[in-house]
Amino acid sequence: MTVDTANKEEIVTETQLHTQDTHLNDNIDQLKQTLLDLKSKNTKLFKIEDNLIQDNIKISNKKMSLLACIEEMYEERKESSNFKYQDYENSSLEELAQLVKQYDNSFDLNNDNLSKDMKLNIEEYKKRVLGIK
Repeated sequence: MTVDTANKEEIVTETQLHTQDTHLNDNIDQLKQTLLDLKSKNTKLFKIEDNLIQDNIKISNKKMSLLACIEEMYEERKESSNFKYQDYENSSLEELAQLVKQYDNSFDLNNDNLSKDMKLNIEEYKKRVLGIK
C-alpha cells in the first residue's frame, strides 16, 4: 500500500465518519423534537384529565342537589320513610331531573334554578346524609 492509497482510504473513512456523525446528530435532533412533542401532548392530556375531573365534580354536586330535592319531595308528601338513596344513586342526571321537575316544575337542569329554600335543604342533606360540612 502506498502512502497515496493510505491517504485516500483515510479520507474515505473520515468522510464516512462525518456522514455517520451527521446522521446521528439528525437522529438526536429528531428525538429531541419527539420528546418535546410528547411533553406537549402530555400537558394537554393532564389538562383534559383535570377538566374531566372538574366536570365529574359538577355532575356529582348536581346529582346530590337532585337527590336532596327528591328526598324533600318525599318528606313533603309525608313519605320520607319511602325514600332510599340506593334507589336513585345509579340514576342519570336527566332521570333525577325529571323527578325533581314533578316536584318543582320551574326546575331546569341546565340553569340550576332551585329556590333558596331548596338550596338550604340541599345543604342540610349534604351535612346529614353525606357528612359534608
